[in-house]
Amino acid sequence: MTLGYYIKALLSSAIIVGILYAIYLKLNTQIKKKNNKGNLHITDRLWIQKGQGIIVVEYRNSDYLLSVTEHSISLIKELSLNSEKAEFIEKVNKEKNEIINEIINQ
Repeated sequence: MTLGYYIKALLSSAIIVGILYAIYLKLNTQIKKKNNKGNLHITDRLWIQKGQGIIVVEYRNSDYLLSVTEHSISLIKELSLNSEKAEFIEKVNKEKNEIINEIINQ
C-alpha cells in the first residue's frame, strides 16, 4: 500500500465525518426549535437557597411570580403589566391585525 492510498483513505474519511457532522448539526437545531415553541418563557429567576427559589414566568402577555422548590411549584402572584408594555403589546396586536386584514382583502 502506497502513501497515495493512505491519503485518499484519510480524505475520504474526513469527508464522511464532515457530512455526518453537518447532518448532526441540522437535526440538532431542528430539535431545539421544535422543543422551544410555545408561549411560556422564564423571564427572571432568583435562587434563595439550594432547591428553593422564585421565578417570573411570562405566559400569553401575562407575568406570574412563582415559588419553586424541589417538590412543588406555587403561584405567589399574577403581576400586572406596566402601562408601557401593555401599550406596546396593544399596538403590535393592532398592527398585526391590520396587516392580516390587508392580506385577506387583497
